Amino acid sequence: MQPVARGFGYIFYYKSNIRCMDKESENLKNIRTMGAQKTLEVGMLSEEKAWILFRQKVGNFVDDPSLLDIAKKVAKECKGLPLAIISVARALKKS
Repeated sequence: MQPVARGFGYIFYYKSNIRCMDKESENLKNIRTMGAQKTLEVGMLSEEKAWILFRQKVGNFVDDPSLLDIAKKVAKECKGLPLAIISVARALKKS
């Protein structure tokens, strides 16, 4: 699955699980027929909005001049995908 290449993806909830899926995937049709409670189309964020989300989740320590460049590179590598940004930021915050 490569949602970055296509630019959009879906998040769906099924039996208390949250899943992410490429919208062009054949499995998306199956998920809808399986009774997924909710599907939500998620688009990519602009670079500016991605950075704002990253900072919100990781904390203000990324404003340290010695960390700022690398933090921006890490945020940019998430390609504007909100779930990737949140996951990476939370992992960095814990370390």
